Amino acid sequence: MNPVLSVAIPAHDEERSIGRCIESVSRSAARAGQPVEIVVALNRCTDRTREVAESLGANCTVEDRRSIAAVRDAAVRRGSADAIVTLDADSRMSTGTVARVLARVYDERFIGGGTFARPQRWSIGIAFSLLAVAPHVLRRRVSTGMFWFRREAFECIGGFDERLPSVEDLDFALRLKALGAERGKRYGTV
Repeated sequence: MNPVLSVAIPAHDEERSIGRCIESVSRSAARAGQPVEIVVALNRCTDRTREVAESLGANCTVEDRRSIAAVRDAAVRRGSADAIVTLDADSRMSTGTVARVLARVYDERFIGGGTFARPQRWSIGIAFSLLAVAPHVLRRRVSTGMFWFRREAFECIGGFDERLPSVEDLDFALRLKALGAERGKRYGTV
């Protein structure tokens, strides 16, 4: 059966968290009763990330450029479904996420959207990123974290901007929302 959703996961040495991430996607897909494809883009991995991901049924691709945007783009482009979700390897999907995304991603009123994510781990870098992004998220009314969209919208805005060393997710959200505004569609949050 062809997948109705591709879940694109960028990963750099994530052997300790990739299993929980993939299992959370599988549980969410099972609860929704929908076939989901999981694609992991491996970025300069020196641990067992690939072995763990493949043992759980993920399709892996390699992208070794030093750009999180390039790794995200590689995972999205490797997927085969028209609808896509991006999810970080150290995150988990709630059991109702696949159903909620599918209810909106194929709804012509929406261009796509995001979620309000809670990090599974904290670091100084994550804290500073959240502080830098928070004012923009609140003022411009976009959610980041995990994204959901159709392939055509992704290609129309050129994917994640691979020239950006950080905040590529905020930039993606703003460009996706702008495309929606041009087309009379909403940017949603699940």
